[in-house]
Amino acid sequence: MKLAKQERSTVNNPLVNWIFDDMFLKDTNRETQKKWNRDKQPKTNILENKNEFIIDLSTPGFSKESFNLDISDRMLKISGNKKPTDEKGNYRMKEFGSDKFQRSFKLSENTDIESIFAEYTNGILRITLPKKEIKKKSLEIKVK
Repeated sequence: MKLAKQERSTVNNPLVNWIFDDMFLKDTNRETQKKWNRDKQPKTNILENKNEFIIDLSTPGFSKESFNLDISDRMLKISGNKKPTDEKGNYRMKEFGSDKFQRSFKLSENTDIESIFAEYTNGILRITLPKKEIKKKSLEIKVK
């Protein structure tokens, strides 16, 4: 006796497909999960000019206290955790509330790690990464 093959959701929304697959088919689509995780990340612009790199993250609704920036092994890790303002109430619909994210960026060798600063204004987290001049080392090797 052959069992009927379960079909995947035909809805075009990746989140709906992911939820459907996870709840009913137990066959999670990894690419859809990766896309969902990417979609949860704040939109980011990175600008490079002569003196600095500037990373802008679109993070409306966060407060400056909800961000954490950490540098380890030339990797800049940015995380944010927005807590809901009001959990109580008789909501008829609630599409936003708490939110969190984490992004990482590999820093180039010419980034002056000691001079990095961040500011949060009008929903944009701006991280300024000043550049430093890298002195090229040369070494002469004598042939014996």
